[in-house]
Amino acid sequence: MLLIAKSIMNCKFYINKMNKFPKVLIISVEPFNRNNGTGITLSNLFDGWDRNSIAQIYMSPMERENTICSNYYQLSPKIAYLDYYCRSFFSSLFKKINVEKTNSPAAVTLERKHSTYKAQFHLNVRAIADLSPIHLPAQLFEWINEFKPDLVYCALGNARMLNITIKISKIINKPIVPHFMDDWPSTLYTQMELFGLARNKLIKRINIMLKCSNGGLCISDLMADEYKIRYNLPFSPFVNCVEDKKFDSPHLNGDSYNFTIMYIGGLHLNRWKSLLDISMAIEKINAPIYFKIYCPTHDNVLYAKHFKDNRLTTFEGSIDNSEVFKTLKKASLLVHVESFDMNFAQYTRLSLSTKIPQYMAAGKPIMGYGPKGLASMLHIELASAGKIVCTPDSKYLCEVLEELVTNKTMLHKYAKNGFDYAKKYHLRSTNHINLINILNKLKNDK
Repeated sequence: MLLIAKSIMNCKFYINKMNKFPKVLIISVEPFNRNNGTGITLSNLFDGWDRNSIAQIYMSPMERENTICSNYYQLSPKIAYLDYYCRSFFSSLFKKINVEKTNSPAAVTLERKHSTYKAQFHLNVRAIADLSPIHLPAQLFEWINEFKPDLVYCALGNARMLNITIKISKIINKPIVPHFMDDWPSTLYTQMELFGLARNKLIKRINIMLKCSNGGLCISDLMADEYKIRYNLPFSPFVNCVEDKKFDSPHLNGDSYNFTIMYIGGLHLNRWKSLLDISMAIEKINAPIYFKIYCPTHDNVLYAKHFKDNRLTTFEGSIDNSEVFKTLKKASLLVHVESFDMNFAQYTRLSLSTKIPQYMAAGKPIMGYGPKGLASMLHIELASAGKIVCTPDSKYLCEVLEELVTNKTMLHKYAKNGFDYAKKYHLRSTNHINLINILNKLKNDK
């Protein structure tokens, strides 16, 4: 705790000594929130920012988080006329599409068996929506000029967000700082949407955006290293950070006679299939191991039915973000999973899950289950925070689980390693210093 207190004091001193907070105009689909990975990461990075130095433009009707930012501008869906007027016409057709088959981001390539005419139609209409012309109101620029930003920060994800960000950046003559959370530039519009036009348009807009940028941010070290080479620009890794006061000393609950394995997060991107592998492996182990899964309500509805025959696995429902650490403290072992399906693995390859820093800060050992070489698996391995299973081999998975359940010394070691790593790299106060310095460096006009 002394280390955390010192880091907070050093953070305040350093911020006062260096340049003040840069004035950041944030552009994103959703406002600040704590309901999904991107929202949590953005909220943690900018929570505590000087409120006079932050403003946000967003599009979603989602309720916004007013404790972080008080200066918002919500764009109307009518800024994209073609999309707005076509959406109501096609809405009845969208409802007929199987939700489970289209529950993944557009950037994930569909398996051939899922590439139905309806699914392809949905992808093409979504591409039209993203690429449709936009008209930004004059009031928006009056609001921006009143704020006087130093730079434009954007959590990108599709062609429309690119178009909006580029337009604003060029008109106000301020550089763009893109923050890539997934490797969507490699996978978005790769299914020949609009006969390949969507992909070509996307690549052109990415190149235009990068010409308006002095550098960017990435969600993992692996992504930052790869993007530096790919785009010939400096990229810095900024992962989800954890509020300093949430850190506590490592503590293990349970023993080999009362062992609770826990997963908290979404089941999309076929993560539910990897969780099912773990659930089935637990059934084969001759020990009272309990597997608790906490996930959003809609994921529960879609996927819990696949686990109904596994008596040691229970779906505990969704939990509020404020209850996450309290819940994590009840676990003996935490698991992070990714899909072994090549299409999903390509999308998540460079991404680092929001919950991994939370897992480490909670002082718990981690078991990672997913393809070798993914950023999330490498992060756990680099921190020596847990055991990684990188092959969908049920026998080996059972062996690893049995070893973790019975070897308390190993669990303590993993928990301490992860906790120490999180204190070094995932403290919010430390990340604030780094983010302020990076943005001040990137704010100079090109």
